[in-house]
Amino acid sequence: MENQEEKFAGIVNDAIEAKTSGLSESIEAKASAEEVEALKTEVKSATDAAKAIGEEVTKLKEGKVAAKKSANPVAFEVKERAEEISKFVDQKSGVVTFDVKAGQTIDATAIGDNDRLSVEMVPGVGQIPVRRPFMQDLFRTVPTTKEYVRYVDQATINRDAQNTIRCTPITTTTDITWETRDIQIKKVKDYITVCLDMMDDYDYVTAEIENLIRSSVELKKDDSLLNDDGTGSLLNGVLSIAATFNAATAGADYFESIDDATLYDLICVVGAQISAAGQENKWFATDALLNPKDAKLMRLSKDADGNYLMPPFVAGVSNVDGIRVIENPLIPEGEMLVGDFRQGTVYQSKTAQIEMSFENRSNFEDELVTIKAYERLNLLIRNVDANAFIHVPDIAAGITAITKP
Repeated sequence: MENQEEKFAGIVNDAIEAKTSGLSESIEAKASAEEVEALKTEVKSATDAAKAIGEEVTKLKEGKVAAKKSANPVAFEVKERAEEISKFVDQKSGVVTFDVKAGQTIDATAIGDNDRLSVEMVPGVGQIPVRRPFMQDLFRTVPTTKEYVRYVDQATINRDAQNTIRCTPITTTTDITWETRDIQIKKVKDYITVCLDMMDDYDYVTAEIENLIRSSVELKKDDSLLNDDGTGSLLNGVLSIAATFNAATAGADYFESIDDATLYDLICVVGAQISAAGQENKWFATDALLNPKDAKLMRLSKDADGNYLMPPFVAGVSNVDGIRVIENPLIPEGEMLVGDFRQGTVYQSKTAQIEMSFENRSNFEDELVTIKAYERLNLLIRNVDANAFIHVPDIAAGITAITKP
């Protein structure tokens, strides 16, 4: 009993013979000599293509090629496209397309280290989070070319004006003294030594190293302008100059005077004390520096009935009684600094500088480069303006102190 392959082979061969024979007779009967030759060439081309297909069918019939696609995809495609092949033979034109895939599966594991060879690099370098420096931005910055900045403050003053009639002489004690002070410009710096080969081999290393050193200096400067005490090589920091909060300060006594006080109330009180210390004339609080957690808790505070003390539609407002609230993790949780930051000036001799040296110690011998960053500056807050800043070392204790018992 003939199998399917043998039947198909017979169909193809019969079709070839019938069509080529009929075509030849038609050519002899109707065409001129030139047309006959042209048509014969076309017939031969069609016949050759059909024979090639016939050979594949013959192999299939002889058992040399299995009928299953997985064993011989060519034979499988011939069988599947019988109708297209018949049409090709009838019309002596067109294309029969075979989509033949390799019988053996080869995947990426055939390539050693394929995970290294086929790689697309994402541009840029992922950055580890770092807090935003902010302290210098709160003050004016003035350039200087000197090592010292000298200034004069009033040390003592007494006003003793009196009333008189006509030319009656008076005795007055009005007096004034001055004191000369200065600050020294100091330096914040950092450096790192890197292999030259590394910088040559990896495009991003130079920029990354420069950014590292620059940010290191920037963050140290930021911390110093808040926390340093001005001794030795340290900068002048605001906290070493600011007054410490006292709810019962003379002239601005708010001790146990506010119902159900909150941090919002405490900021208002500290601002009021700064204005009072400036005789309601010279100073007013511009900024309150808070840890982000304390600022958020202030906005989320509720009364005994669960109602927001600050309505939700204004909860994002960073302003308390005209005082801008600045949040930064440099401020420790539970502390606060409020001040008139117009009263401070940063004198800066050198803005951020980046320098490279190939001759530091054994750099030349070992093919290393030392990259250094530095700034020269210091903060001036005049002695007479020290009370324009108030530090609250314990927010919870401060709220308790101003709350009515």
